[in-house]
Amino acid sequence: MSGALIHRPEVEAVKPELEASGVAAVPSWRNDGRWESWVRIGNITSGPSETYATRDDAIAAGHAWRETHQ
Repeated sequence: MSGALIHRPEVEAVKPELEASGVAAVPSWRNDGRWESWVRIGNITSGPSETYATRDDAIAAGHAWRETHQ
């Protein structure tokens, strides 16, 4: 079903990290070796709009995004 939310185990696994730091990186659902940046502000968690070459790049992008949106 297009547009339906699907719970991804890899995203569920980083919930403690999201709650602690507000940012987590998850391997891309495309299994292409890239990383997604997930961000949490308050009770809202936002997923990827793009992917990154490394986990560190994804984490840095998440922190940068949070700094401009709080």
